[in-house]
Amino acid sequence: MNDQSNSRRTFVKGALLSVAAPALIIPRRTRAATPLVIATWGGLATKATRVAWAEPFTAATGIPVTIADGPDLAKMKAQVQGGNPGWDLVDLPGAMAVTAAHAGLLERVDPNIVDQSGLVIASPSPYLVRMSTFAGGVGWDSKRYAAGSHPTNVQEYFDFKRFPGARTLRSRIAETLELALVGSGVEPSKLYPLDVDRGFAMLDKIKPNIRKWVGETPQLTALLQTGEVDFGYVYNSRVREAQRAGIPLDMSLSQCVIGSEYLGVVRNSRNRDAAMRFINFALNPVRQANFAYYITAIPNAKGALELVDPSARRWMPDINDKQHIFISDTYWADHYEKLNARFSEWLLD
Repeated sequence: MNDQSNSRRTFVKGALLSVAAPALIIPRRTRAATPLVIATWGGLATKATRVAWAEPFTAATGIPVTIADGPDLAKMKAQVQGGNPGWDLVDLPGAMAVTAAHAGLLERVDPNIVDQSGLVIASPSPYLVRMSTFAGGVGWDSKRYAAGSHPTNVQEYFDFKRFPGARTLRSRIAETLELALVGSGVEPSKLYPLDVDRGFAMLDKIKPNIRKWVGETPQLTALLQTGEVDFGYVYNSRVREAQRAGIPLDMSLSQCVIGSEYLGVVRNSRNRDAAMRFINFALNPVRQANFAYYITAIPNAKGALELVDPSARRWMPDINDKQHIFISDTYWADHYEKLNARFSEWLLD
């Protein structure tokens, strides 16, 4: 199935539904005097945000949107403390999102503007809106490794005798600690509260085989593509994009890390109301489906998944499968800063 034609079909469907939907009207007094600035993760995240949300939002409201790269908690804190934040909206994964909320870096979501009644999974904080879920798992170069010669789940990923070779993991504690624990034999359904010492013991064991602790997401697939590592922790969005570009990468969806992605309005944003309206605009099921088409994330608006083109849906794991590892954002709300500091020190040893 051709993704380009699918993209056109998806947007045609969205356009037809948009005609029938009430127009988003923003009173003149709430319109942003300056562009609305959204900080997200570059590459696919930037493209999906721009095409599915930002450009239609500007067309509907007249409010310009600028997309910045690299949301970072330290930068957010400095902006908020300075009283003049450069970002209005931030796109954050679960652990970072709940930490930002607990640290007072975000505005409370305005229920008079943002309607969250249509969410599949409720948001865990009054300062966040859960927009989608992402999937990470075991990846490999399909030209180098045929079926049966590569790992397909987390325990196999850490079985270096059966599947020798260099690996990657993220350089952040969330996701990484869960992977280490499942690799040590903990059942995904019994992960929380995390056995931190057991997790770090497993990390000690596997550390010699981790070629790269990856901070920048695009590196995950790049390291596989160049052959610098044999197997990698990758995201479905990046592998799908690589295949569309003719790069022979693949991944297993049999056991994935399932995490949530959130939007939040930066505290003291000059464009607070416009930022809230952007979130509400992006929650429309058609716009959620369009976003999912590009980013290969599972949309969190009811009715949106059914609108996602099959060429993207086949890359989305079944979130009802108990073999998957579901990240607990409520756990990380209380533990992220302390454990991430410990992990950062551990990486330097």
